[in-house]
Amino acid sequence: MTAIAITVINKPGFAFLYANVCCLTEHSHKRGLLLIIKVIEKITYIMAVIAGILTFLAGIYIFLSAIMRYFFNLPSGLVIDITGYILFYSTFLAAPWLLKLDKHVSVEILISSLSGKKRNFIEILNNFICAVVCVFLCLSGTIVAYDQFVRGVKLLDLLEPPKYIFTLVIPLSAFLLLIFFLKRIIQALDAMKNKGLND
Repeated sequence: MTAIAITVINKPGFAFLYANVCCLTEHSHKRGLLLIIKVIEKITYIMAVIAGILTFLAGIYIFLSAIMRYFFNLPSGLVIDITGYILFYSTFLAAPWLLKLDKHVSVEILISSLSGKKRNFIEILNNFICAVVCVFLCLSGTIVAYDQFVRGVKLLDLLEPPKYIFTLVIPLSAFLLLIFFLKRIIQALDAMKNKGLND
């Protein structure tokens, strides 16, 4: 069967057709991956916008609560709880977009003194470790959130909201972070490959 396939492919007409089919298949796969990445980037952008809006609303709420407390003697006992919810959600909603923009805090004292290949290797290793952590957070966060949902676990504060609605944002953020860490690994590998070819 292999011999027949090789014989057919070796014929000029079939070789041209086979090469074009392979090229189109590879191109369609790349287009599919690019489309998925664009959709994920759009989702992370929307999440970052929501995080920004929530943070802005938290500031307004704290300001109004302070006015109500000091000028009208009407303190709100929910300020700490609600702002805590907002800060928690905002952190995980904005994290993937910050990684996409490469705006996370990083220490480059040692990396800056390394050569290009060594720096790429350290970057790949760092992104790989982060990707593994994201896989763990994604899986464990989903399991914990499901367990909290089944058992009806609530937060021990004045509002007593279901705990799983806060836990779920962790695996969601971790999954999107995982995608971007894998993208960074691929980009670093391509950079090493291209540099090796140029050398």
